[in-house]
Amino acid sequence: MGIDKVAIIGHGIIIVRFVTVEQRNQVLNNGILFFDKKPLVMKSWSALEDFRKETFQKVPIWIQLSNLDLKYWGEKSLYKIVSQIGTPLQIDPITKAKEKFNFARIMIEVSIDQDFPQLISFLNEQDKHMDVIVQYEWKPSLCSVCKGLGHEATQCRKQPSKQAWVPKTVAVDPTMKAKTKIDKDGFQLW
Repeated sequence: MGIDKVAIIGHGIIIVRFVTVEQRNQVLNNGILFFDKKPLVMKSWSALEDFRKETFQKVPIWIQLSNLDLKYWGEKSLYKIVSQIGTPLQIDPITKAKEKFNFARIMIEVSIDQDFPQLISFLNEQDKHMDVIVQYEWKPSLCSVCKGLGHEATQCRKQPSKQAWVPKTVAVDPTMKAKTKIDKDGFQLW
């Protein structure tokens, strides 16, 4: 790609300037990108928007379905099963081609404040109850202090600091105590 300049403009906000608008559009239209299993939110820059105030209600994540019979690896079946958690977006190409059978991998869109079950169930074609183990490659964490995405309240930079006055403890040398004279009010005499 023809990247002209990269700059950080805030915590977690990076601006990338491309050589041409066509190259920028190619990156923006290439689908959802992930870095360290977390989604990258990309959009065209606008002088009217403040990207630091961006709020998200839904994000894409990858999930893995273990313990799933191969006959349920079709797109319709997988989408129906994972719709219990979120909106299906796409199936991993390796899952779609049925090249690796450890787990089925699907990208879904989830709400940032929803529950993330470890097990989902469905009824198969014989009305038999089936359980599928769900593993999340990444779960969105929402801060209760600043309502920001990607950290919890314990790591929040905007958390009010708790300062308390603590008296300083002085280590007393026991040999000095015998040599030092103290008056009736507790003051040391010289």
